Amino acid sequence: MIEFISMLIYLLAVGAVFGCVSLGGIQEECGPNPGGQNELYIIAKRDLESIPDADEATHTISEDIVPKTGKGFVKWDFALDTGELTSETTGDQGNQACKVGVGVYVPRSNPKVDKVINQSYNTEFVVIGVDALGQKKIAGNLSRGLMFTSKYTSGKKFEDKNGREVGFAGGQPNEPYFYTGVIPLAAPAAG
Repeated sequence: MIEFISMLIYLLAVGAVFGCVSLGGIQEECGPNPGGQNELYIIAKRDLESIPDADEATHTISEDIVPKTGKGFVKWDFALDTGELTSETTGDQGNQACKVGVGVYVPRSNPKVDKVINQSYNTEFVVIGVDALGQKKIAGNLSRGLMFTSKYTSGKKFEDKNGREVGFAGGQPNEPYFYTGVIPLAAPAAG
């Protein structure tokens, strides 16, 4: 019994029981770790004045992003449980970088949705995703924005989904930074 209690205390100390990890000597806090993205904000790279430098010690941009006058991020709604932020290492040893992607599912096709999709072609974007814990991450930067992608399908059967997979993808020199500043929003469109 004493051995079991000792082992349990050890496992609790290293976080093994709760799935916590230690990476580079930094102990991760235990607790909820839900997946998915709950909110998505986008802005054309050309509409940004500045993005503050990240604090490399915390991997966080804590000062506010500044859009050009009259511009701002736009919130894109999407189907629940379809938002995803991905990042992966790319390149050869000594030449590695980060390939970043953001994907969501936008239900429906109608003139208003399709107009926005058409206006997004051939544009570089900076994207902020908000995860299920409320943490914001920024993908894309002033040097390299993310390119827009879209694939629509009407479905074949009545119960099939009718809508489109929408994405933003590109490369950048780092993992997406956390962002704790204010998301400057564009004024709502008239009509």
